[in-house]
Order: sequence, then structure tokens, then C-alpha cells
Amino acid sequence: MPDSNKDTKKVVKNTFYLYLRMLIIMCVNLYTVRIVLYMLGEEDYGINNVVAGVVAMFSFLTNTLASGSQRFFAFELGQKDVLKLNEYFNATLLCYTILSILFVVLAETIGLWFVENKLTIPESREGAAFFIYQFAVIQFVFRLFVVPHMSVIMAREQMNIYAIVSVLESALTLFSAFVLQAVPWDKLKTYSCLLFISTMIPSMIYIVYSKNRFPETQITFRVKKDMVIELISYCGWNLIGTLSGMFRSHGMNILLNVFFTPVVNAARAVAYQVSKAVNELSHSFFSAVRPQITKTYAAGDASNMIELVYMSSRLCFFLMWIFSLPLIFEIPLVLNLWLKEVPEDTILFTRLVIINALIDSLAHPLMSAVQATGNIRNYQLITGGVLILTLPIAYFFLKIGCPPQVTMYVSIAISIVAQIIRIVFAKIQINMDVEAYVKNVIIRICAVILLSSIVPMILHTFVIKEILRFFVVVGCSMVFNSIIIWIFGLQKSERKSIVKTIRTRIKNENC
Repeated sequence: MPDSNKDTKKVVKNTFYLYLRMLIIMCVNLYTVRIVLYMLGEEDYGINNVVAGVVAMFSFLTNTLASGSQRFFAFELGQKDVLKLNEYFNATLLCYTILSILFVVLAETIGLWFVENKLTIPESREGAAFFIYQFAVIQFVFRLFVVPHMSVIMAREQMNIYAIVSVLESALTLFSAFVLQAVPWDKLKTYSCLLFISTMIPSMIYIVYSKNRFPETQITFRVKKDMVIELISYCGWNLIGTLSGMFRSHGMNILLNVFFTPVVNAARAVAYQVSKAVNELSHSFFSAVRPQITKTYAAGDASNMIELVYMSSRLCFFLMWIFSLPLIFEIPLVLNLWLKEVPEDTILFTRLVIINALIDSLAHPLMSAVQATGNIRNYQLITGGVLILTLPIAYFFLKIGCPPQVTMYVSIAISIVAQIIRIVFAKIQINMDVEAYVKNVIIRICAVILLSSIVPMILHTFVIKEILRFFVVVGCSMVFNSIIIWIFGLQKSERKSIVKTIRTRIKNENC
């Protein structure tokens, strides 16, 4: 745990805001998917997912620069240099302006050609596909200029604002789904328009808030050439890792559409919605810890940063595992209760996607630690290169006639290899002790997985009635899992810190 009580309290407070955000958004989004899937139907839902995915493929440009800007912003905050932070902010805006022009050119040429010639879309829905593609392009360009402002908010650890605006966006999306039930015209086109409005309003709030709150977001039109070069250089190497993520998600979605029908895309989309909801548990916690990792490194406290990596790695995994374990067993009933119609292959897709997400949850702390050093060229070349192999390997197996689920088996195998590479780079870049990482992270996680799976497996096997089994498995799993994590997953110092925090809070409330 961090040495500073102030930093610990900040992490706890930010985690609370992000958890509250996650719980609300998870419930809202899951219900939204149920409504949208029913109103659009499996075919239109799959079309919307794959066509919007083509635009989202270009998000690797945004994600690359966003990762870079967040790193530089947090680093300068760690060194308490607000003036330099403002200079980096303006350099980032210039890069985003160039990026938006590049994106429009690529989207309206290569992207549009791909949608019209390579995707499997029924002839009667080609007009609607073109319409939602254009709206997705406009929405993407608009959000490009929001990312620098959000990066400042995250680096400043203003998680309460981020949580409030995120919930608002989720609520607007749910409202859009309800509107679909009333419109008499093309629901797919209407949904794309409503989604644009649902993202535009929160985006404007981010911009206005950051402009009024943080002096470093003021536009000066004085951009230092060396900062732009430094930012582009960092982001250029980071581009490889971001591209690999794009290929694994949106690229795989398009690959499935080439070999199968939009119904398979619908099944995969539902699976990823479930995974996204569970993944938010660890993401919410890590979003609160990530700025501390960069700031701790900038302050020269490498040993404390490594301890943060160990702690956040375990907790990111455990927070997902508590909910993933019962979900893996009871996903058929969950899907039947959640959706009115469950697309074929969704059950297996969901289980595999959750397993993949659990493995990937271990990647974020190591990635952030390596990226904090700024020396990421070799890391991105090797790790990103391995991750990109997911697409050609999956293509090979689909080409020889394997079922769509093979794409997830390939992704899981590649994720394991990539994690081993990250551990090696952490040893090289931040002098992390590999043996200590295995002992403090891997072995503890494996022990929790093995011990916590026993009770749910027995209950799932011997309790016959579905509804009764669901509540018994979920309830007992979460209780037993929490006990196992407390005993075998946490270090003694972490247990003491948690108990101390709880006692202090109870004492303050009584006073």
C-alpha cells in the first residue's frame, strides 16, 4: 500500500466514486442492451455493432495520443510543474487537430470502401449501414477534442466529476433506447442519431468544466516544437500496442462478419457487454491507482511504485474474480433472464471473453509502470507485435473451417504469452523482482482461483432447480470467495491497513 496516508485516502475516495459509477452504469447498460437488442433485432443489432466497429478501429489513433497525454500530464503533476503541463496540453491539442484531419480522410476512403465492399450486410440494410457509419464518423471527430480535457481531469484525479458525467452519458443512452420504442421510422438510423446526442452533451460538460477549473487547459497558441516531437515520439511507439488492442477487438469483430453472419456479431457483442460490465470492477479501481503509479515514479520512489504494482495487480484481478466466478457457472440463466432472445453461441462466447478479460486485468499495472519511465520502444515493439498475431492466427483457423469461438481461444493464448513478456520488461525497465512478482501476485491468484472454485462447482453440480441454484451459487460464491481472498489473496500489511481504515471511519462517524 502507498506510504502516504494522504495518497491512500485519495485512492480510497477515488475508488469509491468510480465504484459507484461502475455499479450504476453496469445496471443501466445491461438494461439498455436488452431494450436495444429487442427493438433492433439480432440482424440490425449486429449491423450496428460491426459498422460502428469500423469507425472504432480508428480509435487506435485517439487511444495512442490519450495514453501519451495522460502519462505526461501525470508526470508533470508529480513534479509539480503546472506551466509545463499547460505546454503539453497545447501540444496535445495541436496533435489532435492534425489527427482529426487524418481520420476523416481515412474514414471516408479506406473505411467507407471496406463497409461497402467487404462487410456482410443484407442489401435492404445497406442504406442504413451507410447512414450510421457517417454519424459514427462525426461522433468520433467530436470526441477527439474532448480527450485532452478528460486526460487532465483523470491526471488531476477528479474522479467524482468523471463518475457523474459518465453516469449522465449512460442515462442518456438508456433514454435513447426508450425513445426507439416510440418512433415509427427506421429504428437503426434513429438510434445512431440519438447516440450522437448522448455523447455530445457529456463531452461539452468535460470541456467546460476543465476550462473553468484547471489553468493548464487554457489555449495559448504557443506550442513548443520539441514537446510536439517528444509527444509524437512517445505516442508513435505506443501506437503499436494500441493497434494490437484494436486488431484484437474490432478487427476480430470484422473478421467474424466476413466468415459468418451478423447474428454471430450480435452474440459476440452481447458477450463483450457482459465482460465489459465485470471488467469495470477492476478498471474502476485501477483508474484510481494509475495516476499514483506515474506520480510515484516521477517523485523518484521506485520501490513504492513496485509495491503499488503488486497490490493493484492482485486487487484488479480479485475484484473481477468475485463476480466472474458465479457468472461463469450461471451465465445461461443470466442471459435468459436478461435478454428476451439470446443469440446463438452467446453462452460460450461470454465465458471465454470473461476468462480473457481476467488475464488481461493483470496487464494494466505492469503497462502503467513501464510507460511511466517513458522508455517504451522495445516494450511496444515486442508486446504489441505478439498481440497483433491474434488476428492472422485466428484468420488461419477460421479459414480451415473452425467455429467462431476459436477466435477467443487464440486470444486467450496470446494474452498469456503477452503477460509473460510484460513481466520480463518490468524486470528490465523498473528493476522489478520477477520472483517477488510470482510470489506476491501469481501464486496468490492461483491459490484463490483453486480454493474459491470448489464450493460453487459443488453447488452448481448438485442443486437442480435453476432459480434456487442461481441464488445459492451466487451468494455462497461471493461470500466464500471474499473469505479466501482475505486469507490467501491479501498480504498481512494490507489486511491491517484495511482494518485500520474501517476502524478510523467508524470512530470518526461516532464522534
